[in-house]
Amino acid sequence: MQYIELRVSVNPRDPWSDVIVTELADIGFDSFVDTESGFTAYIPEKLYIKDLPEQIVERYAKKVKIALREKILPKQNWNEEWERNFQPVEIAQQLYIRAEFHPSKPDFKYEIVIQPKMSFGTGHHETTSLVAAEMLNLDFKQKTVLDMGSGTGLLAILAEKLGAKSVLAIDIDEWCLINSQENIAANQCTKTKVLMGGKEKLGKEKFNTVIANINRNILLDMAKELSASTEAGGTLILSGFYLEDLAVLINEFTQYGFAFLHNSEKNKWVAAVFEKGNSSFDRC
Repeated sequence: MQYIELRVSVNPRDPWSDVIVTELADIGFDSFVDTESGFTAYIPEKLYIKDLPEQIVERYAKKVKIALREKILPKQNWNEEWERNFQPVEIAQQLYIRAEFHPSKPDFKYEIVIQPKMSFGTGHHETTSLVAAEMLNLDFKQKTVLDMGSGTGLLAILAEKLGAKSVLAIDIDEWCLINSQENIAANQCTKTKVLMGGKEKLGKEKFNTVIANINRNILLDMAKELSASTEAGGTLILSGFYLEDLAVLINEFTQYGFAFLHNSEKNKWVAAVFEKGNSSFDRC
């Protein structure tokens, strides 16, 4: 799998960089790195529609000057760059995420080893760290867990380490499937399985805890299926969206029987926690 790197210059940067990042996240870009002139955004090549970023530029042309420069990143080159820059992550003084070439830190209660490839979800992005922090505050003992849009499988692995009796991780990308399987094996997890696909992979099984760290539009699209997969009294954790999108997601998911509990925020990214009510909601 190849990625597209989109270098974006924004003048003035404030507040327009955040605005354009939000727009790009909505069309599938999943990683962003700040630069002096704006930011760099990344998207899997198969999800990239060239005209969409240009349409965003045209939409804001009267308000801000935006320049785009795209580059195809071959898988091998991306991996080398990713591995070269991969640094360990510490979350809530409890969770230590590292590559196999980093030394262990026994002082941390939980440790996860990640093969630093290009799958999303190494703990560096705000949404992954936000969800992981929320998970550390929940009881996973003997729970069944669904991790939708699992990326590297990090959150699924964390769920098992927190005591889940079974974990199902699903992602649409074959590279994520392979990377997740590697990471599951590296962390000696035996209760986590991975499937490749989307919401069509969700059957009649219900889970105590459902995690979906994707993006706003996909979360809205699969609200019905996520609801059907969450048992009454169960917990739903959503992330992959910005603070300004929170009200839209709360409105959508409350219509499917969820009660909004709270949210956490980091650099305008959000993780939101819901509880499923006891009634059945099958909105058309």
